[in-house]
Amino acid sequence: MIDHSETLRTMWLFLNGFLVFFMQCGFGMLEAGAVSRKNVRNILVKNVMDACLGALTFWLVGYGVAYGGNGSFMGDEHFFGGECLDDYFNPSKTCGHSYIDWFFQFAFAATAATIVSGAVAERTHFACYFIYSIVLTGLVYPTVVHWVWGGGFLAEEGVHDFAGSGVVHMVGGLAGLVGAAVIGPRADRFSGDRFDVTVNRTSPYSITFMGLGVFILWTGWYGFNVGSTLDLSGSEETAALVAINTTIAPATSGIVCMMLPFFYSWARTGLDTAHMSPEGLLNGVLAGLVSITAGCDIMTPGLACVTGLIGGLIFLASSHLLQQLKIDDPLDAAPIHFFCGAWGVLAVGLFAKQRYTDLAGMQNHGIFYGDEGHLLGWQMIEILAISGWTGGWALLVFVPLKMVGYARVSEEVERVGLDIHKHGGFPMELVVKPALKPSHSGTKVSEDSANSASGDAP
Repeated sequence: MIDHSETLRTMWLFLNGFLVFFMQCGFGMLEAGAVSRKNVRNILVKNVMDACLGALTFWLVGYGVAYGGNGSFMGDEHFFGGECLDDYFNPSKTCGHSYIDWFFQFAFAATAATIVSGAVAERTHFACYFIYSIVLTGLVYPTVVHWVWGGGFLAEEGVHDFAGSGVVHMVGGLAGLVGAAVIGPRADRFSGDRFDVTVNRTSPYSITFMGLGVFILWTGWYGFNVGSTLDLSGSEETAALVAINTTIAPATSGIVCMMLPFFYSWARTGLDTAHMSPEGLLNGVLAGLVSITAGCDIMTPGLACVTGLIGGLIFLASSHLLQQLKIDDPLDAAPIHFFCGAWGVLAVGLFAKQRYTDLAGMQNHGIFYGDEGHLLGWQMIEILAISGWTGGWALLVFVPLKMVGYARVSEEVERVGLDIHKHGGFPMELVVKPALKPSHSGTKVSEDSANSASGDAP
């Protein structure tokens, strides 16, 4: 009888790997929709370059750091793709690695780098982006992968981060947070004193792009989470549980992040002026997805709902905090990916159900199910380790670049837009002037007004 188990595993990883890679399209649409019209080309170039740089860097260095050897801190073999990848065609399979493993893991690596581009959008020098993207995908992210998924010291202690709330999202979110803090806010983004800050609204290029981008990301997240079973044969029950939790948590968080600000505004100013923010809904969905990613295989759907609800609250609170600190994150990447990612890692230590941890081969479960706290303690150590490692490297990249003038573009370039200066775009007045009617008062139309007049049309 022919054994088709390896063929099924390969097809499973191909299907889900394609879905994860398709998330690059979702990130591209979301970020292009969120920035102003004058920077759309720039953000799309950076998103495509993430995939290109991520592929080469992960092939040359990253995969070896993540999965090469059995060291506790980082891998030390299988660089340049590694000859051991050819073991897929060897019946003895002494290595256990294959080309399909590399492809599936590369799709995750590219996602981590893409998160950063949104956090530092609209004012970052292209050289700065180029350098941090290489460092992140070649060293920072793969080392964390080795700790948790590659047999490193966190894996040895039973840390559970199923699809990467910490490994992927905390890494990308914290790198973006440090970058946004070091580079500084966009011109005229904030006014007032710290903790009494007025956030000056900007005009997004297209809310339509943002909505479609989030739907694509949600779809891709099924590959991200469900595909992390790494095989379908023998994992059918786990895959089904992961799928429902990846549905319940973002649905809950999205509703929380839209309705809570609405009710708050209603209470303060009245129903006539309160509104339901589409941006809040979209960001809430992403916050719920990040929050459930670490524990989607070991939680009941009811606790996935609780995880999404708390994730929504954490997103709202952390987004407001960063604004009061005058840290400008155009995509709310740090609140979504870092803060909600940390919550997702922590939630495992609270809500991991013993029945599901037994299926996963884990020795411990959540304190809500009687565990003495071993799992929770090491989940907290994962958060601290990722924060220290990623934050330290992000400072080493962004601070020197800022000191030598390669972190941020000039004020003139920022105000006119990176598209015309860096990517062959057109001046703003040539783009929007035909669509505007002359002002009867003779006053000059502001840039934000021009953006608003252009609507959602590309």
